Amino acid sequence: WKDVAKDILEKHIHIQPDTYPPANELLKLGAVWILNETAYAKGENTHAHRLKEEEASDIPDWENMTLRVHYVPDRFHAAHEVDWSKHCRGLLVGGSVKVDVGGEVPHVPVTGLPDYNDGVIVYEDSKLGYAVLNKPGAMPVRATMSNHAEDVVTCFSEALKNRLPEVDQKVYVTLSQRIETEMHGLILVSTNKQFTNYMSKLEHPNDDNDNIIHKSYKCLVCIKDENDLDRLEKFQQSGSIITHYMDQKSPSPKKIC
Repeated sequence: WKDVAKDILEKHIHIQPDTYPPANELLKLGAVWILNETAYAKGENTHAHRLKEEEASDIPDWENMTLRVHYVPDRFHAAHEVDWSKHCRGLLVGGSVKVDVGGEVPHVPVTGLPDYNDGVIVYEDSKLGYAVLNKPGAMPVRATMSNHAEDVVTCFSEALKNRLPEVDQKVYVTLSQRIETEMHGLILVSTNKQFTNYMSKLEHPNDDNDNIIHKSYKCLVCIKDENDLDRLEKFQQSGSIITHYMDQKSPSPKKIC
């Protein structure tokens, strides 16, 4: 696959030379996909497959297959400015912000103290299956179409794998909620399925569950049409709630209706 992706890049079609990563880096980022177009067109249950770095030397079977290369992938360099295996220095180690869980300050092992880059772990409970991370801004919580290496889930998963022996590096990391790429701050990460199910019940109301987590948002609005200013001020003065939603049919970033 690496050779195929490299050949595509070297054709320089609609691409300026030296403006894209090499093929092996594109595979590492998760920017190369393969799809069975014939099966997809027939409506069969088939999905695009994101090629991995360890598949670089595989020989492709090209029958009915299409290769998609994102030669200018999304990049989130903030992911490399922190240590995903260490605790957060500013929140836990003599910082100005005091963090306590159940009235007690969490114990930070010596091996968890950050060396050079600050850590992201604020609190971790491997038995219950969750961690509280201090998410940097300018990086997504989940993988994008062209980058599967510089997001919260992937970075923290790799950090957890490094704690395990090489023969057993299966980890479970997911999020019960999402926040925007630009946002920074505390985020709750599930590290086992039981905790994920528990959080899902709290966040999605039903007749048998009254202990629901309610979310509230503050929205900064940019008004492009001056005629809308008076109308919005009346809503604000009356305390009315303005309902909005994302247009599912619009491409990313989604339009707010």
